[in-house]
Amino acid sequence: MERTLRLHRLYDLYRGLLTPRQQDVFELYHWQDLSLGEVAEHLGISRQAVHDLLRRSEALLEETEGALGLGVWRERAAGHLDRLEAALGAAAAAAGAGGPAGRPLEEALAIVRALRRELEAGPAPPGAKPGGAERPGPAPAR
Repeated sequence: MERTLRLHRLYDLYRGLLTPRQQDVFELYHWQDLSLGEVAEHLGISRQAVHDLLRRSEALLEETEGALGLGVWRERAAGHLDRLEAALGAAAAAAGAGGPAGRPLEEALAIVRALRRELEAGPAPPGAKPGGAERPGPAPAR
């Protein structure tokens, strides 16, 4: 289970490095929970080809993370944001939420929450507009 979640996080970060065929196989197997045989039938390829594509895709995701470390960086950044959000929330409450002393803290807290949303959303596709561009999801079943 932990390995699967890790692969899903890595896929979110590095999907653009996979070929369209590798992406299709990964999404059908991992996100639509199809068996190797079902993926093979769906795509008109052998079960062995599905297995090989999955293993190569997973290896590429792991190797890329090993070289770049964006997944680890993202987890550390999320931890820092957790602590910052808690500290700002406590400071805003102590200063009196809604009052003049609490407003700057509440604004800082809103910025931290916006950063968290961006961090969780992951990198935007090339050419996307900042601040709300739709991110790609899994490919629909064919």
